[in-house]
Amino acid sequence: MYRNIIWDLDGTIFDTYPAMARAFKAALNELGADAPLDWLEDQARISFGTCSLSLATKFSLPEPDILRVYREQYYRIPLSEQPIFEGVVDICELMLARGGLNLIVTHRGDGSAHRLLDASNISHYFTDRITQDAGFPKKPDPSAFHAMIDKHNLVQAETLAVGDRDLDVQAGQAAGLFSCLFTNRTSAVSPDLTFNDYGILEDFLKAN
Repeated sequence: MYRNIIWDLDGTIFDTYPAMARAFKAALNELGADAPLDWLEDQARISFGTCSLSLATKFSLPEPDILRVYREQYYRIPLSEQPIFEGVVDICELMLARGGLNLIVTHRGDGSAHRLLDASNISHYFTDRITQDAGFPKKPDPSAFHAMIDKHNLVQAETLAVGDRDLDVQAGQAAGLFSCLFTNRTSAVSPDLTFNDYGILEDFLKAN
């Protein structure tokens, strides 16, 4: 029986990519450039760093300037426009009902992660989180997953990794976890479970 989940945050718990794309577009506009929102969202889905580097290269702009203006623009976007995906809370409650844990490994900074979780009143569902502030190598490196497993004495056979990007799956599988991909897009990896609706994951968990 699965009792624990190590969650990703952006694009997995919260629908944040549209807001990130809007902030990148506003940053470009302020710096005298422009790009389509759908392309920016695709870049952000690969990774935040990929997006900022792509923009710096494509438009010959200093990446620090892009990031500075991006942050100014991003924090102007209401948290209400970065909602929790439907079904996440139900799955968190299921893990807690089984005596397990919900944990987070994210590339987002700790203050920013706390801001999202607290504003949505779901912090209490999560026992612990590892953010970029902890200094672990970024996914797909599994170091942060191993640290979480060791810290909380998790049984790997009872623990899922859930994320929305290939690198989440790669990190989870490298840590010996059953790894689930939340997406409706084509993947270059082989997740143990792919789903585009949390109801599918909930049904799987109730059967396992």
